[in-house]
Amino acid sequence: MARVLPFVGTRYNPKAVENLSAVMAPPYDVISPEQQDELYKADPHNMVRLILGKGQVDDDEYSNKYQRAASLLKEWKSNGILMDDPCKNFYVYQQEFRTPDKKLHKRTGFFAAVKVEDPEKGRIRAHERTFEGPKEDRLKLLRSTHCNLSAVFCLYSNPARECDEILASVIKEPPRMELTTDDKVIHRLWLLSNSAKVKQLSALMQDREFYIADGHHRYETAVRYAQEMSRQTGRKSGERPPFTYTLAFLTNCDSEGLTILPTHRVLSPELGEGIEYDEILDDLKQYFDVTPVKLDLKKAPTEGPRLCAKLELLGKKAMSFAMILPGGKGYSLSLKHGARIKSEMPENMDKDIACLDVSVLHHYIIAQVWVGNPEIELDDQDIFYPKDAASALKMLGAPTYASAVFLMNPPKMEQVRTIASKGLRMPHKTTFFYPKLLSGMVLRDHSAPW
Repeated sequence: MARVLPFVGTRYNPKAVENLSAVMAPPYDVISPEQQDELYKADPHNMVRLILGKGQVDDDEYSNKYQRAASLLKEWKSNGILMDDPCKNFYVYQQEFRTPDKKLHKRTGFFAAVKVEDPEKGRIRAHERTFEGPKEDRLKLLRSTHCNLSAVFCLYSNPARECDEILASVIKEPPRMELTTDDKVIHRLWLLSNSAKVKQLSALMQDREFYIADGHHRYETAVRYAQEMSRQTGRKSGERPPFTYTLAFLTNCDSEGLTILPTHRVLSPELGEGIEYDEILDDLKQYFDVTPVKLDLKKAPTEGPRLCAKLELLGKKAMSFAMILPGGKGYSLSLKHGARIKSEMPENMDKDIACLDVSVLHHYIIAQVWVGNPEIELDDQDIFYPKDAASALKMLGAPTYASAVFLMNPPKMEQVRTIASKGLRMPHKTTFFYPKLLSGMVLRDHSAPW
């Protein structure tokens, strides 16, 4: 049975929607309450109303944001705001963007219907931990809409790039849809319906391992939903109902354009109470070369990227962090050659997890050196996770008054693949694949012809 199939996509009708960028939205899990309000105001048909609707005081099990999403989806399709394509396609998606170092990148992949598999036994590998709350939320939405509103972002390895050659032949033509979002990312979409190319691409995907880059909660929700629907419908072996597949974006991790950015760490002011910074620095010198760095917090928009660029250079030689303290005192921390810091990590921790920068930061630098308690469990009230270095540095001042900022290097793609292949999960907020997939480019309605 084919693992990767074309599908009849549901898309915004360009004849009914004048400004496509106004109806798109980021993934639901990165939308703040303030941004949710902005997206609601941007257009009455913005995707946020489907993927992250607002609750109401009189909501109950029969009338709630999940039921409203289902009603809106049906209404928008009947009113022609959303339309089903006339045939099955793969949907080639390209994002053109600049990284903080101003370099221009293009990431190209394709949307497809991918057969769901047990994440513990199948060939679709996860690398991050999931939480029950978000999975229950996504499951309620999927039960109500019977539609994959957002894609799971998956990577595959194809060093010979046969898949890329097929996609390259498609993007020679003008895109079916093109728009630019507020973050200056250009999004382009093509439809691939050529039967020979579709079969070739599907065959190339048949035996490959997929690594989930983003959308772990959505994927595990799709697996659970497929199990539920199979029990309810009495699906027989060999059948291929639509709920046994989910919407995924697939891109080659051996291609140019795949970008992992760091997620930085900011310690709350409470974690700074009673801290003697000189003692912290002396303790860190056991394993790290500690070097002062000059910076001006008033120039955070330029200082942040500058420090990250310096950190990237240091990271090519050794595990490295930048630690910035209140007032703007900064230090680069580079692991000493031959330092046996693994001895400071939990005994039962896998060696590939223990070698991650974020593991050493959390288990040794923060828990042991900073807090002095290796058993402590910190939550999102203790540590904040800004994606942008400039934003992190600004948190040292009013109104946040953080006690320290740790600027990070991103994990390497090879680390992601190794850990996922072993069935392990990285610590919380380890990877940030940039840019995020835009919600609204294409949906997969299970009621569409299949």
